[in-house]
Amino acid sequence: MKKGDRILLLVIAVAVMVGYGVLYYRDNISDVKAAGAVIKIGDEIYREIPASRMQEDDIFTVEIAGGGYNTIEVSAGRIRVKDADCTDRICVNTGWIDKPGEIIVCLPHKLTVQIMGQPAGVDSVAY
Repeated sequence: MKKGDRILLLVIAVAVMVGYGVLYYRDNISDVKAAGAVIKIGDEIYREIPASRMQEDDIFTVEIAGGGYNTIEVSAGRIRVKDADCTDRICVNTGWIDKPGEIIVCLPHKLTVQIMGQPAGVDSVAY
């Protein structure tokens, strides 16, 4: 191996380590805390949950006018639709959300659950 080959390998190794450090910092350190959650039925706000209350465990049921329900669970700074009587149950299958900008939607009931706050950086990257 020549001296130039060793320098090239060293430069590539340093670039890989710097790239890993940037990805680690972006994913683990630079996350923004959520400012709470807003639950809406249609265009009307049903309930606002401040960030301080999202740390407490809570389960409540949202009764939908015209029939139907969604059971919402709040725990450890995250929120989910635990149960619903809609036909597709996509809202239940979405699971927990906890990052600003994330949203759960139940179209049959016109219910949305959204985490408020300013998202940190990009939410995904495609290559």
